[in-house]
Amino acid sequence: MSLFALVFNELLMYKIMDSICEILIFILGIYSIRIVFNKWKIKRNKTTLYLLFLFLSLSFAPIAQFIDGLFYSGWGVENTFGLYDIQIGYSFILILTSIANISLLFFTFDIFIHEENKISKSKSLYLKAFKITGSIILGILGGIGGVLKLYSIQVTIIIALYFVFAMILYIFLGANAYKLARKVNSDIFKNAIKYIGHFSFTLLAVYVFFILDSFYPTYTMWGFLGWASFLIAVYLAYIGFVSPMKKIQNE
Repeated sequence: MSLFALVFNELLMYKIMDSICEILIFILGIYSIRIVFNKWKIKRNKTTLYLLFLFLSLSFAPIAQFIDGLFYSGWGVENTFGLYDIQIGYSFILILTSIANISLLFFTFDIFIHEENKISKSKSLYLKAFKITGSIILGILGGIGGVLKLYSIQVTIIIALYFVFAMILYIFLGANAYKLARKVNSDIFKNAIKYIGHFSFTLLAVYVFFILDSFYPTYTMWGFLGWASFLIAVYLAYIGFVSPMKKIQNE
């Protein structure tokens, strides 16, 4: 293949743009982890620990995909070293995103459903059961999807089921974030909580694009759009979760 044809190969261009998104996500994620970890060392509460696991998972998922971009031989373009024919990175992505979603689930319930004195005992037990059941389902689907991908088995159905449960979480978090933002007087926290809502609904777009990409045997535009949306989501998460911490530390 000539250099000209290689440079202007459509799939290769998608992979290059994809890799740029993955590197930017990792850089922003590591920066966020440093701030959240410093906050956790001071407060050492569960909520901050959940955020730490969330950003750890969000940061290393794209690096797993970046490694696949270099070494996976099945993209259909001559831009990899082609050392293995299994999407190992994809497997780790499914596992890491399940950890991220479980962390987000626990964070959501701690922030928005923690005031047990304001709800009935029966509803409190129901919500706790939902939290535990939801985390188990997300963990099982992510783990099974990761293992199946190691054996090159189609995981579109697994991702679709995973998306259904994750969608419930994202809509719940987003709706409650917008609702809480209307009650907060502080401009800093009002805007931050709104961005948490934006973050939740942007994650919905991420899964939609990745589900569309999973129907194709090689890399597609949908995969790039998924990672581009993921970059936007992590940036929104930074503004919503991390930026207020940074402002408080600087005061």
